[in-house]
Amino acid sequence: ILKVGLPVQMAFKRKGGDKERGFVNYFWKAVPIPGAIEEGGGMRFDDRVAIVTGAGAGLGRAYALELARRGARVLVNDLGGARDGSGKGSKSPAEQVVEEIKRAGGEAVANFDNVATPEGGENIVRTALDAFGRVDILINNAGILKDKTFLKMEPKNWKAVLDVHLNGAYFVTRPAMAVMKDNGYGRIVMTTSAAGLYGNFGQTNYSAAKTALVGLMNTLKLEGMKYNIHINTITRGTTNSGFDFSNRSGGITSSVSREAAMGAMVLM
Repeated sequence: ILKVGLPVQMAFKRKGGDKERGFVNYFWKAVPIPGAIEEGGGMRFDDRVAIVTGAGAGLGRAYALELARRGARVLVNDLGGARDGSGKGSKSPAEQVVEEIKRAGGEAVANFDNVATPEGGENIVRTALDAFGRVDILINNAGILKDKTFLKMEPKNWKAVLDVHLNGAYFVTRPAMAVMKDNGYGRIVMTTSAAGLYGNFGQTNYSAAKTALVGLMNTLKLEGMKYNIHINTITRGTTNSGFDFSNRSGGITSSVSREAAMGAMVLM
């Protein structure tokens, strides 16, 4: 069993794909390094402060709960809109996750700012600083979908998806990284997708944004290294996160297991 904090290596699992759409997928699995021993019963984040964007449901919620369970104080950010970014938004998703954390004995604060604006990114980081005095960990998880084939995709739908996924990561990471630099410690996680790595029909906007996040990470890790800031990118496996491409009609769900959050935790 793969446990959080256990050193891992990647092993090839299987090859798949879709002949009709013309792409091939290669699936890799994280497996324990032979002889590796988990220290101290698993990785802990005591006295660390974590920001998780898009944490009101799905994987974001799982990340927030797991970080809190392991001792971190968590800022739970969620705008509360629909999967396509529409609607006026709601404070309920973020507030509910905060209540879950508090009931379990943890510390958390809710935030409802939009990651897709510079002001939103600044406010998210400022809220964490006001509540907890520092920022150590950032998981850029917020995202929306506006799927259409390329020739039917209006500029507004292209821009909306890049604004949340790519620009949102920039707007939150920039002020967070400045704080981490001053503290001499930081861990930042970007979230990519198989659609960004291999493509997915009807998702040129989403695929472009998710590929761009890999490039952003590759350069940021070079810039952050000397400040003890480590940046990684993860891609989810098959989870019921609300972005399940095989079931486009499903709504955003909160039923993601702790195991689904392990990718981000392992990379911390």
